[in-house]
Amino acid sequence: MKVIQKICLLSLIFSLMVPYARAVEYGAEINPNETKYEQTFSDVPTDHWAFTYIAELTSRGAISGYPDGLFRPNRLVTREEFARIMVGAAGLPPAAVTQSSFADVPADYWASPFIEAARSYMTAYKNGSQYQFKPTAGALREDIAVAIVKLKGYDTRLADLSMLQAMFTDVDSISASAQPYVAIAVENSLISGYPNETFRAQDTISRAEAASILWRAFQYGSDIKVPGGE
Repeated sequence: MKVIQKICLLSLIFSLMVPYARAVEYGAEINPNETKYEQTFSDVPTDHWAFTYIAELTSRGAISGYPDGLFRPNRLVTREEFARIMVGAAGLPPAAVTQSSFADVPADYWASPFIEAARSYMTAYKNGSQYQFKPTAGALREDIAVAIVKLKGYDTRLADLSMLQAMFTDVDSISASAQPYVAIAVENSLISGYPNETFRAQDTISRAEAASILWRAFQYGSDIKVPGGE
């Protein structure tokens, strides 16, 4: 019987290869509220709630539309897509891949350079003796919180877990190993809950939501909390 065990921190999986996840050095502060953008995508009008976030990340080359000129803001983000967007937004170089770290991601797969570049930050899965990335599965809200907090270099030892109990009625939906990251992400306004006091940790996010989260994560250029990583 195969036991699928989700490994919350991919850096632990590859501890011999990647001793810690390094905090990313960011560029200049992003402030789309002071920049005027032209409409690029026909399905993202200037009055769309995520227009400035999408426009800013598009101008940085971190996110793009489809060949038909649409952005599809409500389309769910897959794990491989989030790896691609996150790597671009953070300014990380895509990895040169000669051998894949994951059984389900061929070395010559289009997303492999981005997945390898993001593997120290994103979650992975263990299936027997093999590791899987599940590239076409939806990116979960709790996994995104883990990735963003690790990229920002926050010290999760400072996480206030009691805050999650006070804020969210569905706190039990957040994996125990992800709770410190979610707490840090919420406290620093990198990701938020919903008006009905839920976090929905196991839900996926849309492309517009991904742009919003990544903009909030990278808008301040010097926000490094733990240089060198944990």
